[in-house]
Amino acid sequence: MPKWPDPDAASDPDAARPNAIAQVSRRLGIEPTVEALLDLSRRELGEGRATRLLELARLAPLTRRNWATAVIAQLILGTRELSLEWWATAHEEQVMARQWDSRGTPDALLEAGHASSGGREITGSCLDQLGCWIADDVSDKRWGRPVDYVDLNDSRRDDRIVLPDGARAGDRYVAAWDPGGRIWVDIIERDTPPDPEAERRGRRRGRLGSRLGDFWYDEIEALWEAWIGAIRNPLLLPGEISGEMSDPLAGAVDPVIGGRLAEWALANGATNAELGLPWKTRQDLWVARARLDPLKRASGKWLGFENAIVAAIDGDQGRLIEELARLAPS
Repeated sequence: MPKWPDPDAASDPDAARPNAIAQVSRRLGIEPTVEALLDLSRRELGEGRATRLLELARLAPLTRRNWATAVIAQLILGTRELSLEWWATAHEEQVMARQWDSRGTPDALLEAGHASSGGREITGSCLDQLGCWIADDVSDKRWGRPVDYVDLNDSRRDDRIVLPDGARAGDRYVAAWDPGGRIWVDIIERDTPPDPEAERRGRRRGRLGSRLGDFWYDEIEALWEAWIGAIRNPLLLPGEISGEMSDPLAGAVDPVIGGRLAEWALANGATNAELGLPWKTRQDLWVARARLDPLKRASGKWLGFENAIVAAIDGDQGRLIEELARLAPS
């Protein structure tokens, strides 16, 4: 595998990466490499599913291939928990408090190749949604179905769920807050008067209300994050050889686009040493992005440049045009 700098790594990658590698090895029983992962997927998911998953991973943007392969890792671990029957069983999704709709089987979604709803929408295929499905289904098996969904971006702890029928003070339920994310909800009796608005929404019943408790991620979601921390982009998939025509990063950079990006970066404080000019290939853009000071890249002033250079690496022409149009003049 090529040893290119990883612009998505932490400022001190040596501090976090060993722990991520250890987590992947402990959970999957393999060294965290794409080759080992794909071999494991063939053995545990079957040749047909493994081949299709690899096809979909190739659709992911180059800067997010580790996200796509992280879903494959999730699917392996989740299938161990739920068995291969999961793939042929209709997945049910919570659409509102204690109401569920069937979304079809994972095998059907895998064959279709595209997501119909939900998901992180980052890999360019149904992989995002499959990862969400298996994380939720494993969580449901371990802790039971959630009674409602809560948005943890809202800082309020009280009266956030529709109270289940028959709920009494002292009862504890589980709610969802993200795919594979769950939170305890305790039913309590309040000293305050009834709240008509909360009553209307089903979140209070007289003095009976609820309070959010501890929240957590399932191990499936923890593996997703560990894989991303352990596996660095850009990834080469089977059949791709570094520096040859099969290498997706060997593609040429449009000199007009490259010139505009370089001109803006130089005018805003970047150095020739950081940029590594001239840029001829997407690999050159990748190395330049990695060399730039992470604090500089994270600043608001550089956000447009960051988005534009990612779009150029990924070959996303539509997004590239949009980002260049928004790129603030120096």
